Amino acid sequence: MWLLGKDHPLDFYNKIYHEFTGHKYVGVFQMITPYLMVHDPEIINDVLIKNFSSFPDRGVYSDFVAEPLSNHLFFMENPQRKIIRNKLSPSFTLGKLKMTYDQIKECRDELMKTIDIELIKNDNEIEVRDIIGKYSTDVIGTCTFGLKLNSIKDDETLFLKHGKTLFEP
Repeated sequence: MWLLGKDHPLDFYNKIYHEFTGHKYVGVFQMITPYLMVHDPEIINDVLIKNFSSFPDRGVYSDFVAEPLSNHLFFMENPQRKIIRNKLSPSFTLGKLKMTYDQIKECRDELMKTIDIELIKNDNEIEVRDIIGKYSTDVIGTCTFGLKLNSIKDDETLFLKHGKTLFEP
């Protein structure tokens, strides 16, 4: 039970989510506060996109001082969340996302070539976490900064090295 500190709260919600698979939504209480857990993609779209202003808070809290990497849009509450969302939204218009398609496709093609090579070299076994991390680095570098990093093939890129230090204790 997560209240006694034995499980992480997200494990508790994950269990409920899977227990009620097949239902459009399920209601739960966290102490005396009711929460709605939505499964249905159409309802999720309504809540997160169409009627966003009616559902500004997610009910998932984080200590941003203790865990600075958790200080992102999903965990923020209003008014901070609204300010950040309004600043970020213009960057993710349909037109701007379409412009990144070819860049992402190019990174994907390199990923697929690398996976094929690694599977042959390693008897059909690969370390997915490392390769996907490098792919993500390439996509972010290309789409955000306009840099062709090629970190999928080159472990020594500065961008990749510095990116890894963000996640080291």
